[in-house]
Amino acid sequence: MKDFDEIWSIAVARKGEEALEERFAHLPSSVEEAPEDRWLSTFARHIFSAGFVWRVVAAKWPDTEEAFHSFDVDTVANFDAADIDALAQDTRIIRNRQKIFAIVQNAQWIRLLRDEVGGIDAWARAWPSDNIVGLWTALKKGGSRLGGDSGPRCLRSMGIDTFIATGSVRAALAAHAGVNMTSSQRSAKEAQEAFNTWQAQSGRQLGELSIILACSVDS
Repeated sequence: MKDFDEIWSIAVARKGEEALEERFAHLPSSVEEAPEDRWLSTFARHIFSAGFVWRVVAAKWPDTEEAFHSFDVDTVANFDAADIDALAQDTRIIRNRQKIFAIVQNAQWIRLLRDEVGGIDAWARAWPSDNIVGLWTALKKGGSRLGGDSGPRCLRSMGIDTFIATGSVRAALAAHAGVNMTSSQRSAKEAQEAFNTWQAQSGRQLGELSIILACSVDS
């Protein structure tokens, strides 16, 4: 397994230190607290974006917020079949019934977390960063359409530090740590252990390490 300093040197040689620092600056700032509706909105935005150009979703987002009542969790959680049918015909939003239903399911899950653990925000932010992949699994199991990169990207959007297993990051894990990261929980744990080691060596956030790794291999 390569030390962080060696990986950093490779990334700097390929991209330049200034370019790397610019990428770090685009990472979302940490958010101390966010209301439930912003979590649901973030989930919905990533769900709607899957398979669509991001700018199309962005252009529709003000109307989408209105159609979903500003993503008030209790309101959306109580949507019935008629509400879903109406949204599936609403030209203001992306009319995908399965995705709309997934958003309703996520509202119901957020409401459940409120009752069980006091709320999604405190629950997610209390998760130990040295097992962030465990939070990925919890999002995938508890929520709807939050598997793959969707869960981690939502967490990053909410200001929670995480790495994202893009193709380049997976290639770097294989090249620098001998980790073949697949969809299995075992390989995710191995990837987490590698990131924990590099974080201890560098003192950098997981998001920064993710960028450095991605820039250390051919994309």
